Amino acid sequence: MGRWKRPKETGLIDPKEAEQALSILRSRDHQPTLVRLQDGSEEVVYNVASGRDLGNPYDHVTTNISPFRDDAEFSFWFTHQLIEIVDPETGRTLWQTLAS
Repeated sequence: MGRWKRPKETGLIDPKEAEQALSILRSRDHQPTLVRLQDGSEEVVYNVASGRDLGNPYDHVTTNISPFRDDAEFSFWFTHQLIEIVDPETGRTLWQTLAS
């Protein structure tokens, strides 16, 4: 069995930092939460379903499917791709990566 290899993306966040971000997303279940990813994309997230593959220090996340929402896009990404979590109602940053 192969060992998970760290992606070559710049600004890769620490696995513990990624866990903190996921914890914030889980705590905001059913509340609109703006997520910004490394590729520049943004998404309003209402709920997350996550899991971790054997040997990978980062979780994979599927958004807005549990429960499914007709008024929201769903997506799939990994927690190492996160750069910021914002409360869209107040504009307050709830979490931001320390990675440069």
